[in-house]
Formats: sequence, structure tokens, C-alpha cells
Amino acid sequence: MFYFALTTLTTVGFGDLRPYSNIERMAGVLLLLCGVMIFSYIIGNFLDASDALEEVAADNEHADDLSRFFGILQKFNYNRILKKEFTTRIEEYFEYFWSNDKLYSVATDEDLRYYDELPPDHKVDIFKNFLFRPFVQTFKKLFEIPKNKHLKHSYYKWFDESYSEFMIQVMRYLEPRFYKKDELIYEEL
Repeated sequence: MFYFALTTLTTVGFGDLRPYSNIERMAGVLLLLCGVMIFSYIIGNFLDASDALEEVAADNEHADDLSRFFGILQKFNYNRILKKEFTTRIEEYFEYFWSNDKLYSVATDEDLRYYDELPPDHKVDIFKNFLFRPFVQTFKKLFEIPKNKHLKHSYYKWFDESYSEFMIQVMRYLEPRFYKKDELIYEEL
């Protein structure tokens, strides 16, 4: 009975050949289980390769968009070739931006739908302790908002719902910035 149940579950089917003794049934069961394990291993590797290919394609999608952007710039520059240093600076900026974009995980409407279904304390943890931890630690004094003007040490904290919603809204607009150390940030006019 075990043999027939396993044959049915592995979707092999009964076919023209069948075991007649218990030893043949045990050998058949071992072959069926090995076949399922090998098939699962191969499919698992195939899915891993497929996921890796999708990641590479997603990275290349950004690069393709940037190449089209350079093409448009060249077209509106009377088809003159853009300076290499100019394109290199733009490419460096966007590579930095794409690799450091903390909000990439909540960029699409579907991602936001999943995010919006989370409990409020989980949302706070995602932004405060995971995505923007260095930002929160660096600028915590900047975002100390007093609750009461008359009380010196009374500030809004992350457990205050209105404060945490405000901070999350601020963080949703943060984007990575790339500056070279020796480069002037502001150019004189």
C-alpha cells in the first residue's frame, strides 16, 4: 500500500512494469524518492539562476534608461558627442544613488500596499532601526521637538504616534546624495 501511495504522490504512475516482491517495492520506493530529490535539486538551482538573472536584468534596466538619457542629451546637443568626464560624473552619481537608495524596497505601489498593512510599531522599526538608523542617530538633536514650552525636558519621542508618522513622512523624501570630497558643492555664478 505504501508503494502505491508514494507512486501516486510522486506522479510517476503505475505503468506497465510493477514490482512483485517487497524487495522490489522497497527498491522502487528508493528510486522514486531519489528521483524526487534530484528533480527538486535541479529545479531549485534553475530558480536560483532565474532569480540571479532577474537581478542582473533589473540593474541593467537602470543602465539602459541612463543610456537613453545620454542619447537624448546628445540629440539636443546638436548630435555633438558628450564629454567623457561629464558622462562619467553622471554615471558615478547614479551608480551611487541606485546602490544606496534606502527607499527602493517601498518604491512601487505593491510594496507600499504591503508596507501600509503592517502594524504602526513595525513601520517605525523599519524606518527608525533598519532603513535610516544612521540618519536618525546623526540628526536626532535636529528632530527633538518640545511637547511643552514650559517643560525643559519634554520632547516628542518615537512612541508618540503623531511624531513617528511625521518622521516617517520626512524619511520617505530622503534620497542618497553623492559628493566628492575635493569637489565644491556650490559653484559661484
